[in-house]
Amino acid sequence: MRVNRREFVKTATSIPALAAASTFGREAQRLADGEPEISVRLQRLFASTITVDALLYTQGPSATLSSATLEAIQASGQTAAFWDISINAGGRSLEAMVRQIARWNEEIDKHHDVLVRALTARDIEEAKRNGKFAIVYLSQDASILDRELAMVRTFFELGLRVLQLTHDTGNQVGSGYRDRDDGPLSHFGVEVVKRCNELGILIDLSHCGDETTLDAIEVSSRPCVFTHTGCRSVYRSLRNRTDEQMRALADKGGVVGIFNISEWLTRAETATLDAMLDNIQHVVQVAGIDHAGFGSDHAMEALDNTKLEERLRYSQATASEEIARGFSETVPQHVVIPELNTPMRMLVLADGLEKRGYTDSQIEKLLGGNFLRVLREVVGA
Repeated sequence: MRVNRREFVKTATSIPALAAASTFGREAQRLADGEPEISVRLQRLFASTITVDALLYTQGPSATLSSATLEAIQASGQTAAFWDISINAGGRSLEAMVRQIARWNEEIDKHHDVLVRALTARDIEEAKRNGKFAIVYLSQDASILDRELAMVRTFFELGLRVLQLTHDTGNQVGSGYRDRDDGPLSHFGVEVVKRCNELGILIDLSHCGDETTLDAIEVSSRPCVFTHTGCRSVYRSLRNRTDEQMRALADKGGVVGIFNISEWLTRAETATLDAMLDNIQHVVQVAGIDHAGFGSDHAMEALDNTKLEERLRYSQATASEEIARGFSETVPQHVVIPELNTPMRMLVLADGLEKRGYTDSQIEKLLGGNFLRVLREVVGA
């Protein structure tokens, strides 16, 4: 059974797990205007599924959640997200990260009726049962350790559960994908990986250089993840991960999250949902259905035209470097997929996956089951 846009809004807002906030009705109407044929059966599947977005963050460098962000969280129908709390105006440093965690703890406590801080997989499962949204603390740069191995334990005790080893450029741990000279983990980096394994911190390699990526996967005794990336075989860019890296990651139980950053998903002048689905399909073909997922790599709320233009200008300005190095072929004309520029992006994605022929159980894995599994294995039940 398919529904028209009026029936879609009526049915969607009648589902308790999706209708937790009055804002859902407005967002459902906005979605229905562009995607009017989402089946009632799929809406019910989505409402019962634990969904995990593997990378979200606030639009500005702040630990304060605006009313717009809170409304978007409630309208999304999602269960949980790995949330980069290391973004702040002062950069990613040890002191700044300690302050950010303190501020985020206060913010989550202030909105405890909507949010919970997730320290284990069980916290995410309880959030689903209670109709709340679980936030898993993530940092996109191990520079927060400030060359002090003992800080891994301190940040774990403060609530950090996902650590990306390097961002665009290298640090004391290893190389970033933009570095001219790629290399393996440093001696300190090896110790950081081992300490994360011991404590239960999930290692993210989304921005790492190629050698650092493969070395970290080999050194780690636990699964690692790419929370937000694309497939280099689909779109040639150093930012995207190779088939070799994805296979190595999957062989040790890891998960590859495809992002909603369209400039690295397709060469087409316009981006559509097919670009996302093509990348997910490639991960499934290369690594298997148990090792693919989704990570937005932007804010929960829809990006307005001003934000989209800002991001596009930045991407166009930095594209020349990749083109000169032979690892990008075009100046981007877009930055996100329009159909996914909505808080309800994971419902839209579910619809696209169903139309591609994925089964209900496969859709549940891709929307969050795989990331929940790896979090349970690494961080704990």
